[in-house]
Amino acid sequence: MPRPVVKITRMETSSDSSGPRGLIWDCQDYSCAYDSLFTVLYNIWTDAPMLWSAHFDNISEYLSILSAGFHLVRNESIAIEVARDTTRLKLNRVDSTEHPMGMAFTCLAALTQRMMVRAGHRDSGVNFLTCRTCGYKGDPLLHIGKYLTLKDTGPFQDGRHKMGEIFDCLGWNLSAQQTESQVPCPRCSGSTADGHQCLVLEVSINRLPYLMCIMLNEDCFYISAKLTYPQSQFDVVFHLRGIVYGDGNHFVTRLITKDGRIWYHDGMTTQSSCILEGKMGQIPDREWLMTTSRGYSRRKAILAVYGRD
Repeated sequence: MPRPVVKITRMETSSDSSGPRGLIWDCQDYSCAYDSLFTVLYNIWTDAPMLWSAHFDNISEYLSILSAGFHLVRNESIAIEVARDTTRLKLNRVDSTEHPMGMAFTCLAALTQRMMVRAGHRDSGVNFLTCRTCGYKGDPLLHIGKYLTLKDTGPFQDGRHKMGEIFDCLGWNLSAQQTESQVPCPRCSGSTADGHQCLVLEVSINRLPYLMCIMLNEDCFYISAKLTYPQSQFDVVFHLRGIVYGDGNHFVTRLITKDGRIWYHDGMTTQSSCILEGKMGQIPDREWLMTTSRGYSRRKAILAVYGRD
């Protein structure tokens, strides 16, 4: 798929000493993947430390270790970089190839998956195509959980549209007509009156997570400000809390605080500080969140982190 041309629109920025806290980059053991992800997680955790500690403990052993470190940071017993390094060392001992030390590149996808997925976990849900006539079920199109990867646009993950919103890819708010695919049922299409029975999308959710880390394999996704899963009594809403950007060499992040303010962080240049860039309701256009051009490189969004209300 050809990459879309994305225009860069700048917003007014300012320093704010009361803003979120970020991690300082380690020039001896390159840490930008950890800095970007952990800065987002820390600023979610600080909203409600006891509540998020419980959620982190339930997600994975490594998030539990990180959460314990966050408590020490909050009590001013250690620096936040010590919490990072403690978790990183544990990951390195488990798999030194995926989680190397020294001046080596760390795969953000591998790190995020390890932090968000417990061994032997079950998916929160799955999207698949099914036939309303014969009950045929196709292979999963998308696994819904704390960590998932979007490979292409649209609820059918077929790239039918050049660009697409993240919430469209999840297929949570589709009309009956929008769930109809163009894929014929392999069992009963030839036996129907018109010889053509198309499969429909079904979303099966067992339980919804409290955090969703969504990897974006292509730069064809508009980043949704929120994701809403409709239920009979009330809707479950996930708000965008962070975006990690990369260019193959370095990772930086944008944080979105609960009041909708957008903050930029780069552990190498802004260090522990974050730069206020604006508010979610004031961004110039849908493309603005897809890239960040601060510094010497245009970096594209590769990870979106959502927190459940």
